[in-house]
Amino acid sequence: MKTILIVDDEEKLRNILSKILIQQGFRIFSVSDAVSANKLLIKEKIDLILLDINMPEVKGMVFYEIIQAFHKNTKVVVSSVLPLDEQRRMIENAADYYDKSESLGVLLAKIKQVLRETPSKRILIIDDDSYIRNLYNKLLTRAGYISVETPDDYQLYKLLAEKMKDFDLVILDIAMPKISGLEFFEIIRNECPGVKVIVSSVFSEEQQRYFIFNADDYFDKSEGNQILLNKVKQLIGT
Repeated sequence: MKTILIVDDEEKLRNILSKILIQQGFRIFSVSDAVSANKLLIKEKIDLILLDINMPEVKGMVFYEIIQAFHKNTKVVVSSVLPLDEQRRMIENAADYYDKSESLGVLLAKIKQVLRETPSKRILIIDDDSYIRNLYNKLLTRAGYISVETPDDYQLYKLLAEKMKDFDLVILDIAMPKISGLEFFEIIRNECPGVKVIVSSVFSEEQQRYFIFNADDYFDKSEGNQILLNKVKQLIGT
């Protein structure tokens, strides 16, 4: 049985995470500060620490350095309200990072992947329809993928080339009001040609190929969700 230590000053969140992780078969310790966490690390074998950044007294960044110096075999997943990029800047080389605005399913998938020491498959969903994004996100998370969803945002457009290396596959809508799928697709192919792309649209697959002829696959939104999941598995595995 793997042992996880939750280090977070939010009691409600600690209680929720403890309950979920115990149900998943993990042994759990939960503390509100780094000092208490360090005492536990001395006494107990901890496989993974779920580490908040902004905590009273000793910040997560400082405690991470202590972990690296004295408990190198313990994995760390950083968990914060801060965006993932900022987390990576503040704490480098953690096993993974979790934005608390993401679903708990995403966190659970990351924890399991880190403890299995198997790289997880990451999927980016770009669609202006929030219902579709949430639907795909739940479908993919339940299938064991790490899924990130976003609308057609101009800031995303600017940062896409830099971020794209973090993903194995993109599920991309075509007809979006701010930025078209074709524009996004050109960035993906130019900057990260190894990233797979499934075009997903209300248009038929034949019409989709007319707009974007060299995607890796196409999905008609009128088809069943299992068809989309099968296409994902064929391109990047499970």
